[in-house]
Amino acid sequence: MPPADREGGAIRDAARRAAADAAAEAAPERTFGAWLEGLVPPEAQLHFLNAGREFVAGVEVTLDHHLGRRAGRPPQRGPVRIEIE
Repeated sequence: MPPADREGGAIRDAARRAAADAAAEAAPERTFGAWLEGLVPPEAQLHFLNAGREFVAGVEVTLDHHLGRRAGRPPQRGPVRIEIE
């Protein structure tokens, strides 16, 4: 068999494998999260998880500040009347 035929066969086989891999990745039962896990390295996944926790903690502290909640003090019952002169 000439070298060009062997190379062409190898290229066709590689193309078929790539098409099969792409079809497996596009399977409807596969979730976006499962697909994303295949792209994002484990160290980056941990970083994003920790960043998400920090974001939630920041939102919680911001809400507590604006709603007047303080640590060690019971929450206020209802609105507080403010007298304006």
